Amino acid sequence: AVIDNLYMGHRAAVNPGAAFFEADLADQAAVDRVMAAFSPDSVMHFAAYSLVGESVENPFKYLGDNVSNAIHLIDSAIRHGVERFCLISTDKAVKPVSVMGASKWFAEQIVRSLHDNGSIYCAVRFGNVLGSRGSVIPTFLDQIQRGGPVTVTDARMSRYFMSLQEAVELVLQASALATGGELFTLDMGERVNIYELAHKLVRLSGRVPGRDIEIKT
Repeated sequence: AVIDNLYMGHRAAVNPGAAFFEADLADQAAVDRVMAAFSPDSVMHFAAYSLVGESVENPFKYLGDNVSNAIHLIDSAIRHGVERFCLISTDKAVKPVSVMGASKWFAEQIVRSLHDNGSIYCAVRFGNVLGSRGSVIPTFLDQIQRGGPVTVTDARMSRYFMSLQEAVELVLQASALATGGELFTLDMGERVNIYELAHKLVRLSGRVPGRDIEIKT
């Protein structure tokens, strides 16, 4: 059973025996119904708001989704005897300077505090997953196609990148290796400066940054 916000187009690529449910994690009763129906052994919590700019404009929305909704899912997992729970966090939670990063850091601390409850709870920090919803590269490409501007939150910002396949494999590995209370930080190679990445993508499109496409910070 999958409780998450899924791209409808991705469903065809998933095992046809999988069951899909669209549920609001803020609705505790809905989450409990799915848990009771399937009694899952493991839960991977991916759902999150992840855009830094939006978190500044609407911080309570991010706190609600990334903290309160995580609590709802964790509470339900405890009540229904889930053996393993893995929270998918972000590299923005390292010394967070944004509401988004801080909200995921709080969720991490909640998960790590449950290491002695008889089940295995852990958290994994990711960088930017290529092709995922809100990923910076598709966002930049869309802005370039529209004629700009390409918006960068901070010219000094840098991120790690990984493929969707790598992300899935690493989550499963971390969940299997966990003994309770761990916070896994994955080796994702070198950080990439987002401002420089925006310039490269504009050039690869055959245009000149600053002349044909504005890069706005």
